[in-house]
Amino acid sequence: MYPDIPADNEEILRRTGDADAVLLSYTSRLEAEVIRKVPDVKYIGMCCSLYSEESANVDIACARQRGITVTGIRDYGDRGVVEYVLYQLVRILHGYDCPMWKEEPQELTGLKVGIAGLGVSGGMIADALHFMGAEVSYFARSVKPDREASGICYKPLRQLLAESQVVFTCLNKNVILLHQEEFEALGDGKILFNTSIGPAADMDALARWLAKPGNLFCCDTKGAWDLCRKPWPHRRM
Repeated sequence: MYPDIPADNEEILRRTGDADAVLLSYTSRLEAEVIRKVPDVKYIGMCCSLYSEESANVDIACARQRGITVTGIRDYGDRGVVEYVLYQLVRILHGYDCPMWKEEPQELTGLKVGIAGLGVSGGMIADALHFMGAEVSYFARSVKPDREASGICYKPLRQLLAESQVVFTCLNKNVILLHQEEFEALGDGKILFNTSIGPAADMDALARWLAKPGNLFCCDTKGAWDLCRKPWPHRRM
């Protein structure tokens, strides 16, 4: 077991050696180049989310060709995400130990919230904010009839961005949804939360949006934050 993140594929190969099984975090990748050079490996355990082959940090297709089993985890730590969202929003709206978003304190009740990605964590955020009286809408790959019945309505992405005061991206890893055109639709004076493991947005477009007054960006994972550690002139939390 190693306490740090391997710097490159050569280091991953060295650490793997003649192991029968490999466990890895979301901070590392097992690419085809490595998988083809570890003939003894029969099992790869992703100690992180596995929602789809496309978003995985393991080349699952290559592993399958070599008879290697790959498993991952789903639906872990989701309540902590909701807890973070409520904590951070209340701080920002009321100015508790941080600059207040608007000139006057605001409540969650009546807040226009848009959620992009209504999986488990996105759905839990939607339920919590809806319970607190926020006006919640969502964008997803398909309409969710059960959500519609509960008063959480579907909107096309750009409409959701334009009409929401606070937007959450709750996406699979490696999914980039927000580009320059989406940030233009979002407009200014907004709060953007990314609770995805990955960035969810084009970094240059995000930087340009954050350079404008009144925009605020929040994220709760090291993976998302590390991608944003640039010397930008903006507010982020």
